[in-house]
Amino acid sequence: MKLKIILLLIFTLITLLFAETGKLEEFENELKKPLQNEHEHENENIDDCDEGDEDEDNFCTQLFLYLVYNVFIGSEPLDQYKFQPLIYNDDESGRYSYNGVSYDADIEIKYIYNSEILNGISVNGNFFFLNAFNLKLLFQNFEETYGNVLDKMKYYELFIDYYRCRLPGINWYWGIGAKGLDRSDQYWGPALNTGFEIYPFRPISIEFAANIGWLNAHPVSKLNAGIKIHYWKVILSSEFQRLQTGGSAINSLNLGLGINF
Repeated sequence: MKLKIILLLIFTLITLLFAETGKLEEFENELKKPLQNEHEHENENIDDCDEGDEDEDNFCTQLFLYLVYNVFIGSEPLDQYKFQPLIYNDDESGRYSYNGVSYDADIEIKYIYNSEILNGISVNGNFFFLNAFNLKLLFQNFEETYGNVLDKMKYYELFIDYYRCRLPGINWYWGIGAKGLDRSDQYWGPALNTGFEIYPFRPISIEFAANIGWLNAHPVSKLNAGIKIHYWKVILSSEFQRLQTGGSAINSLNLGLGINF
């Protein structure tokens, strides 16, 4: 009887050690982990403030708000530069030019490659409006095959970006929005976004972007670095992507084809 119990324990241990799990399952498991409790020590002592301290605090607050406004919002007129109907439409400028239109849009479909067993499809669309804003939508469907199991995970992003730096050769944007993930459970949460677009010469553009969101109160970040080739309305793209939460990350090479309209 004891021998049977020992053999059963050994078999169970071997099964656990060599159980085949995938990256998608590992990724969601990070979102299900309990949050660590952080004990914050609050200082209960309240110091009296005299008028000098209040004046100094008011000055610092006003300076801070002034810097935040000028860095992230600015006072430049929105019609100083306009969207080009096509990237490099005038052979010199990228997305922006002195003469252009107030609205623009594009859509891309990309193949996501992580390994022979983990890949997927990405679809993203952009709608540019009012010379300085972009409504950005992203959907990614990951599929992973290990053993006889086909695992799937869907990932979503929705952002409204404000193009703070609007120049013919370089753009900087930041935005707010939401992220979502769907595997065994569904998760949604707020997110922040920022990125640079660089237009060194026709027909090349380079983009660096990063965002972070909170799903089930866990931070989920995404980094992108890519290069695009623009020919008339056609967009050919290649980018590196890193999707991460906690100790789990999915790195991929994304190859895409898009159209500007």
